[in-house]
Amino acid sequence: MASSVRPLQKDDDRTSFRSGDADLDHFFHRYAGQNQFRHRAGVTYVYEHEARIVAYMTVTAWTMESREMGCVGISTDAKRDAVDYYAARGLVFFDTVEDQGAPPDAEKEMFLSLRKMETALGE
Repeated sequence: MASSVRPLQKDDDRTSFRSGDADLDHFFHRYAGQNQFRHRAGVTYVYEHEARIVAYMTVTAWTMESREMGCVGISTDAKRDAVDYYAARGLVFFDTVEDQGAPPDAEKEMFLSLRKMETALGE
């Protein structure tokens, strides 16, 4: 019953993974490897349980105009069903042009600043 979290590997079999969300499954099956190994646009981590991938998370870098350099926080493109989960953990909505007029079931960009994370962790 070994479990581990590790970066996606080129030879991982992603075809049998099912999350219950067709869009997430499609991304994982088709694009996670391309983004990580060909484009180097992000890293996908997998949670493996009993030699089977049962969950994943992709981390990508993005930039925003700022006079300060370095990491300012984390963001996610939250699925509609996950918005309450992220909001309960302190993430707030980006007010972006893309979000205005977006369909109600569209992903929502959410953000949590490093300052808020440090406060929550008591640092």
